[in-house]
Amino acid sequence: MFNSDYKEKAIEDLKRANNKYIETYDALYISSQTLYINRKNAVSLIKSMKHFINTLANTPKYFNQTIKKIDISCKKFDEHIKSIEKEMENIEDMSKNIAICGALITPFGSTITISALYRATATKVALTQLSSEILAGKALLALTGPLGVLIGGLLSSGLFINSKNKEIALKAEDITYEIKEEENKLKKFDVKIKQLDKITTDLKNKIRPLYRELMFISTDYTELSDDEKINLGKLLNLVETLSSEINKDEN
Repeated sequence: MFNSDYKEKAIEDLKRANNKYIETYDALYISSQTLYINRKNAVSLIKSMKHFINTLANTPKYFNQTIKKIDISCKKFDEHIKSIEKEMENIEDMSKNIAICGALITPFGSTITISALYRATATKVALTQLSSEILAGKALLALTGPLGVLIGGLLSSGLFINSKNKEIALKAEDITYEIKEEENKLKKFDVKIKQLDKITTDLKNKIRPLYRELMFISTDYTELSDDEKINLGKLLNLVETLSSEINKDEN
């Protein structure tokens, strides 16, 4: 009886851990979408600022050099977005959705990071931690979400029904620990993604008011006042910084 209660508690703990994992994953997905949209808007702002600066005559040589760097960053971002959109057209299962989620988080690195994290977690839980003599149970079949779908797909009815309660409980505890470890990784990713999103927003909020001060200046750089030249230089530097931020990943 003791081992039966022990097993039931361990399985309930496993369910709760899996549900928390799903909640954390959903939060991460929302954060990734927010950053994705924010960065696409940032690119539009960058291109508008670049057009404005290009309308000015007789600007210093370093202006053109900086604009070229900005162009490279925007092109890099645009090319990656195209590859994401192309892949999204072929989404057929959840694992691809998760890979896309990773791609949306940051243009470089995250496709591998997030999707690999999911696959590593699910595979470890389903294949390594769940040894063949423990894959029992209706309780495990009740799991849902990224981990439960894969685990459930590996279970077959009536299999291993004679496994010992204690052994099942111990395995469930091991799996619960693994799920919590992976959930903590997702939480750390979420924090980093929110930080990247804040940096993008802060830069956009610095660029817009500065542009409003400069939008009616002379189109000839040599006719600008010293203050206007200083503010124009600040604007260019902020736009360049923003263009580099849109291609940074969570690492």
